[in-house]
Amino acid sequence: MRSRLNDVPSNDANPTASVAIARPNFKQIYRRWSHDAANAKAASRHRSSSIAGCVYNRRMVTATDERNNGSIFAREVLQRLETHFGRPNWKVEHPPLDELVLTILSQHTSDINCERAFASLRAVYPTWEAVVEAPDEAIADAIRAGGLARVKAPRIKMVVSRVLAGNLLDGIEERPLAEAKALLRSLPGVGPKTAACVLLFACRRPALPVDTHVYRVSQRVGLIEGSTNPEEAHETLEALLDPQDVYSFHINMIRHGRAICRARSPQCASCPIADLCRHPVNA
Repeated sequence: MRSRLNDVPSNDANPTASVAIARPNFKQIYRRWSHDAANAKAASRHRSSSIAGCVYNRRMVTATDERNNGSIFAREVLQRLETHFGRPNWKVEHPPLDELVLTILSQHTSDINCERAFASLRAVYPTWEAVVEAPDEAIADAIRAGGLARVKAPRIKMVVSRVLAGNLLDGIEERPLAEAKALLRSLPGVGPKTAACVLLFACRRPALPVDTHVYRVSQRVGLIEGSTNPEEAHETLEALLDPQDVYSFHINMIRHGRAICRARSPQCASCPIADLCRHPVNA
């Protein structure tokens, strides 16, 4: 999936920096939040025992429900990842339709191959109207560098045709977020991840794409339950984040998943959030 990591400056982060600073017991925050989310009725009878007086960012925070506890926990995870990797600059490089096609091309391939396929497509067909008029086989030839060309070519042609016919993406930056998501998802083959990519990268809207790295790290740390499927994870994780933090969370969770919290061999000894993690390696 398109992640933009090649375009993101690292700021002044030190990848080897230790994060040995005094903090409240966020492991307890997670446990309380997880319990409340799994058993809301029981939790409501024990509100008085909810975590209160947690010091975060040098101010007093009172967490009285599972959403607040989850948001505090998510902010702590993000703050540590930003200390380790830096806070990326949120910028727009492509208009929405370009980003939509790029995201389709990025499926099951690397960012480099995706960019090559997109550049080749635009070199052969400088306008989107030309793409609509082109045969599927010719489009497939143009995007072959991105892989699965015969699958992606008709999908791209169909999506572009629908968008142009109805001017569907005009003003999408100004639509309510839920409406913009629904509009994108009405297009053939566009799911929550692709819709979120278009909104996050092309419109600077706080829609969170959940790729394999974001999903894996979120489960291991405990931001989402193991039973939460990838589609549900989009809304669950997005609701825990402040809008201005969505881009940084997305980028840094991918950075963390690629560099440290790998699928097969997580580097727990160098993980800045290891003490928050429920992964068996850290149990």
